[in-house]
Amino acid sequence: MWDDAKVNEKEAASSPTNPISQPSTTSTVGDPSWRARQLSRRRRTEPSSGITVTRRARAVNRLLSVPLNYLSATTVILLAAGMTALYLSTQIRDVVTVTVIIAIIVLANGWSGLVHSPTRYAPALTILVVGIGSTIAVRATGDLAWATVAVGVAVVVAALAEMARPLPREDLVRSISASVTGALVAILGSAWVGLSSSPVWSIVMVGTALIVICAVVGNQFGTRVRARAVGAVLGGVVGSGLVAGLAMVLKPHASLINLLTPFNDPASPLLSLTIASLAMGFAIGGVIAFVDIIFGERIRRCTEAGAFARGAMKFLLVVMPIYILVRLGAF
Repeated sequence: MWDDAKVNEKEAASSPTNPISQPSTTSTVGDPSWRARQLSRRRRTEPSSGITVTRRARAVNRLLSVPLNYLSATTVILLAAGMTALYLSTQIRDVVTVTVIIAIIVLANGWSGLVHSPTRYAPALTILVVGIGSTIAVRATGDLAWATVAVGVAVVVAALAEMARPLPREDLVRSISASVTGALVAILGSAWVGLSSSPVWSIVMVGTALIVICAVVGNQFGTRVRARAVGAVLGGVVGSGLVAGLAMVLKPHASLINLLTPFNDPASPLLSLTIASLAMGFAIGGVIAFVDIIFGERIRRCTEAGAFARGAMKFLLVVMPIYILVRLGAF
């Protein structure tokens, strides 16, 4: 009888329905999986702010997942539209100067990531010193001739920046080339300030900014480099048509035609205005397409700062052919 009781007790203890005999499914404090879950919860939530780190990471990843060409296009549009709106509302030349300096800073910050320079600080220093110095000189004198002086200074500054690098100075030629090229882009951007030096030239500056916006928008259509290049040129042509229409409505077309002497035909001012506007559209669209082909992410991958720098580069370069057309007419 006693033996039967012991047998029944053992059977009850080993019975699958007995909760005592079941292995515990609840993780204990010493269980590694329990510790991992607690650590994950602790990382996921910040009690002080109530904002989860996961949400922040998703927001950052969502920003960084934006195609780099959109970041570049946004940079150009913000610079051109902001400069145009502020200048038209205030009529202050320094608005253009500040906008160009902002573009130079953006270019310097991401230039090494755009061109894959072996060093970051030497090109950035060269671009900042030479670009901002050239912009201030053109603003003070109203003469773009100081840009030629800045080109020579760029070589000296680039060499000095390389001398400051610690030994061993690897890829010296690549680094100096990147510094001088970036400085040259910044110097050419000072032509915006040159156009703002004259009330008559400022009309062309505003029209150039509007065409740039249209060309950049057209550059976003298509998946291949050739299609995007064609879109940039067509966008520039459409923008030139809009500028010509605004010129006819607002009556500054006489000044525009006089500025662009090679297209001036007194017998047909409308035709002259159309040809001049188309020349501006093709020139701006061609520059946008050229930068996108040479420095686009389909050729080489770049960082987000490099994408912003490519946008600043487009803004700084598009003005040069327009300035040449203006100088031909004002010679």
